[in-house]
Amino acid sequence: MEITEAQARELWSSQLEQPLAEKETQALAQFLSANPAIKEELESTSMLWDNLANMEIPSPSDHMDQKFDAFMAQMAQPKAEKMDVLYSLSIWFETNWKVGVGALAIGLIIGLALSPNKEATKVDQLASEVSDLKKMMVLSLIEKPQAQDRIRAVSMVSEVRKADASIVDVLIETMNKDKSLNVRLAAIDALVQYGNDEEVRSALIKTIPRQSSPLVLVTLADALVQIQAKEAATEFQKMMDNKNVDPSIKSKLKSTIQTLKEI
Repeated sequence: MEITEAQARELWSSQLEQPLAEKETQALAQFLSANPAIKEELESTSMLWDNLANMEIPSPSDHMDQKFDAFMAQMAQPKAEKMDVLYSLSIWFETNWKVGVGALAIGLIIGLALSPNKEATKVDQLASEVSDLKKMMVLSLIEKPQAQDRIRAVSMVSEVRKADASIVDVLIETMNKDKSLNVRLAAIDALVQYGNDEEVRSALIKTIPRQSSPLVLVTLADALVQIQAKEAATEFQKMMDNKNVDPSIKSKLKSTIQTLKEI
C-alpha cells in the first residue's frame, strides 16, 4: 500500500488520536523510512506541541499576588495615567506569563463586578484595556529567543480585540524570517483571519518563493485556498515549473493551482 505525502501527514495526525489499522501503520512506516526528512519534521512538530501541552502552569506566589493587587489598585487611577499602568502590567506578565493572561482578565472583571459602578461602558473600557495589554504581550514575546515564547505570542493574536498594523506587520515578518519552522507555520495560520486585508493577501502570495519547507508550502497552499486568493495560482505555477521543487509536494501544488483557478 503506497501513500502520498499528504496521506502520510494525515495518518500521522490520526495516530496521535487513535491507533491505525495494521495496513495503515505499515504504509506510514514505509513512507517515513523512505523520507527521513519528513519523518524528522513530523516528530519535531509533535514533540514541540506535546511539550507545550504538558507544560506546568505554576500557581502565583504570595509576592506575585501582592504585586497584582497593587496593579489592581492602580487601575482606579485617572485615564491619563492608565497607559503607564498597562505598560507596567505588560512587564509583569512578561516575567510571569505562564500564569496566563486569562487570569488577569478574570480578575479585573470580577473586581469590576464587585464595584458600585457596573455600567456597560465600563465593561467595554475594561475589555479594551485588557486587549491593549495582550497586544503589548504579543509584541514583547515575539522578540524572545525561545521558539515556544514566539509561538505563544502568535497564538495570542486572536485574543487581541483590534489587531492594528503593528500586529499584522509582526506576523508577516515572522512568517518570512523566523528561523523556527513551527513559528512560521503558526504565523501563517494567524494571518488567515485577516485574509480580507489586501496587504495580508499580498504578503502570503509573495512569501511562496521564499519558503523551502514542504510543510510550510502545503500550509500556505491551504491558507490561500481558504482566503480564495486566486492570484496565488501564478506563483504556485512558477514553483511547479522550477526543477528544484520538492517532488513530494508537486501533486499538492497541482491540485491547489486547479482549485484557485476555479474560484
